[in-house]
Amino acid sequence: MGWFSNTLTSNRIQNTGTIIACRGLLSANQLILDGVDQFATEQIARGNQLSAKAFSIYGVNSQLGRELQIAVNTLNSLKSETTQRLEQLEEMCGDMTVLIQQFDLPRTSRGLNLSGKQMAHAAENMTDKALNDLSGLITNYRPKVINCIETLDKADQRLNPGSASTALLALPAMNFRSR
Repeated sequence: MGWFSNTLTSNRIQNTGTIIACRGLLSANQLILDGVDQFATEQIARGNQLSAKAFSIYGVNSQLGRELQIAVNTLNSLKSETTQRLEQLEEMCGDMTVLIQQFDLPRTSRGLNLSGKQMAHAAENMTDKALNDLSGLITNYRPKVINCIETLDKADQRLNPGSASTALLALPAMNFRSR
C-alpha cells in the first residue's frame, strides 16, 4: 500500500502527524535554545567588561577579576555547547523537512527507500536524541549559569553602584518542549 499512490489512510495521517509534530518540537526548542545562546553572548560581553574594570581598579591580582574570568569561561563553555546544539537542531530540522517532502510522494517516487512508518520512527529517533541532548545541557549548565550570573550581578553592583544591572531575572528558563 502506498507504493504507487499517496492516498490518505489512517496510517498515513498518523505518520504525517508524527513527523510534523517532531519537526515542530525541534523548531520550538531551537527558538528556546537561540534565546539561551543570545543571553550567553550578552553576559560574556558584560562579564568581560566587568572583569576589565575590576582589573583596572584593583590590579592584576584582583580576586574579583579572577572570579569574573571564571564566570566568563563557564559562559563561554555554555555558548560553545549551545552553538553546537543549534547546529544540530538546524540539521535535524532540515532532515525533517526532507522526510516531510519525501513522505508526500508515493513510495516508488521517493529518494528515500523508507515506508511511512519507518520515516515516522526516524523522526521520533532524531527528536528523542535532540531532547536527550537538551536535557543534558540543562543538567550540566543550569546551576553553573545561575552562579555565574549571580557573580556578574554582584560584581556589577560593586563596580557600578547606582547603575548596576541585574541579569538573573532575565535568565532564560531553558524550558525545552518535550513529547
